[in-house]
Amino acid sequence: MADHPPRPTTLDSYDLEEVDVPFGERDAPVRATRITIHGTNIFMRALEPIVRVGDVQVLYPRIQPDEKTIVGYLTTTPPEGARIELAYRGQGSVAAAEPFTIKKLRRS
Repeated sequence: MADHPPRPTTLDSYDLEEVDVPFGERDAPVRATRITIHGTNIFMRALEPIVRVGDVQVLYPRIQPDEKTIVGYLTTTPPEGARIELAYRGQGSVAAAEPFTIKKLRRS
């Protein structure tokens, strides 16, 4: 088996969109912010990724098959300038190049 050089994960940019998402026991629609984070080498692993915007945890983060995007949901608005970070349990985190700003939110 050939050794491959490690390919670092980067988080380059993100998009925000206001959406209704079915959450909770009754899958009642809740107004949330969908965050789509773009980068490179965002590999699917056996463990779920931990994605945070400042102290706010992103709910249901899903790495997309292209391994260049993560999609998740925020039900609380993080503070302006908060760091967007991706980590896996027991490993260090990677931060997005640009900080969080609600100005990027597209309302539906």
